[in-house]
This record gives sequence, structure tokens and C-alpha cells, in this order.
Amino acid sequence: MALGVVGVAVAAGVGASDLEGSSTAGALAAILAGAGYGIAFVYMRRHLMSYPPIVAATGQLATGAVLLFPVAAATSVAGGVSLTPTRVASILLLGVLGTGVAYVLNYRIIADIGATKASLVTYIIPVVAVIVGIVVLDEPFEARLLVGGALTVAGIAAVNRKPRVREPEPSVLSP
Repeated sequence: MALGVVGVAVAAGVGASDLEGSSTAGALAAILAGAGYGIAFVYMRRHLMSYPPIVAATGQLATGAVLLFPVAAATSVAGGVSLTPTRVASILLLGVLGTGVAYVLNYRIIADIGATKASLVTYIIPVVAVIVGIVVLDEPFEARLLVGGALTVAGIAAVNRKPRVREPEPSVLSP
């Protein structure tokens, strides 16, 4: 897992001039988000695996919607709402596929392979973000991105590797 962390750090530019203007608050928010993922995966594994994935995901998302509704309502009133067909389609696709289906799959994966291995998906998020930044936002490509991505993938592969089972050596004393 440490190899994956190093990979993400290399891709993010730790030690390079890329992070000179970064805010401490932003860095802390990213660290807290990662910690939140870790806590959530363990919590889900311990307390929610007795429920079908669709029920657990629906409960989690409905609770989040209820808790965030006042904030959403206040910001919508203050900033106004301008829904175009493209925006509505984007909201529906992101909500249904990017969140709803993803949560159901997440619960299923946690049940199948465990919280630790399932949480490794969070290592891929920065790699995908960097790729999207290069392809969509025309951000500059640097060799460290390849090195960081390779280290990240290698770390994930190492954690998911099945241990080799050694054959017991024949005993000299056995008949």
C-alpha cells in the first residue's frame, strides 16, 4: 500500500515545484477525504454487509441527500437555478451511473474482496484525474506522471497478488 501512496505522491508532484502555490487547507481537505474513504470502507464492512448492496447504497445516498438538502436549497436560492437539457442530462447521468450504480458496485466489491482491497480504488482516482487533466484540460504531460501511475498500479497489484503456496518439503524421517 505504501508503494501506491508513493506513486500518487510522485504523480501529484511532491518534491517538485508543482505544489509550491498549493494551499494548506486544500492539502488537508484531500487528506481528510482519503481518511474518510478509509473509515467508510471499514464501517461498511463491519456494519452494512448484512444488507443487500442496493439497500445499503440507497440508505447511504438518501441520508446524504437529506443532510445536504438545506445547503443545496440555500445555494440555489442565492445563486439561482438555470437548468438546461444538457445540465439535467448531466445531473441524471452522474447521479444514476456515477454515484448510484457505483455505490451498489462498491458494496458488492467490499463484500466479495474485503474493505482493504476494495479501498485501493481510491489510489486510481488521482491517476484518472491526471489523465483527464491532460486529455480534456490540455494540462502539460510530464514523465513523472508515468512513473507515479506505474508505481500506483504496481502497489495495487502487489496488495491484490495471491500468495504462493509452498509445497511442504519431504521429511527425511517420514517413511
